Amino acid sequence: MIIACGEALIDFISQKDSNGNVLYEPCPGGSPLNTAITIGRTGVPVGFLGRLSNDMFGDLLMDYISQNKIDPSFVLRSDEPTTLSFVKKRDDHMSEYAFYAQNSATWNIVKDDIPPGLSQSIKCFQFGSISMTMQL
Repeated sequence: MIIACGEALIDFISQKDSNGNVLYEPCPGGSPLNTAITIGRTGVPVGFLGRLSNDMFGDLLMDYISQNKIDPSFVLRSDEPTTLSFVKKRDDHMSEYAFYAQNSATWNIVKDDIPPGLSQSIKCFQFGSISMTMQL
């Protein structure tokens, strides 16, 4: 089994409606979660190790994990809020990002959250991305 470890969050991605108003659509995201989704779709056994909130966005992420055949047994649930990211698509085809992560579930994982003996059954760990750059 492969384990993807890191953030799962909600990306609010901008789009313009027919009147030119900017709307934001919530989408499951986070590089490690996206990696797990891609691996799962190939049929390779994969799990996700990370904290998800007990809030409505955390439930959305758990549903997404289940729908994409990712082993949820390494997911930890907590009362901290879900990490949110806002992605503004600009007219020059570039994007701007704003992360709301302080004191969120994603950033509060600690060493004791990792199950003992986990590495004995895992062929590969994937660690990522923005969660590794944040200072707490």
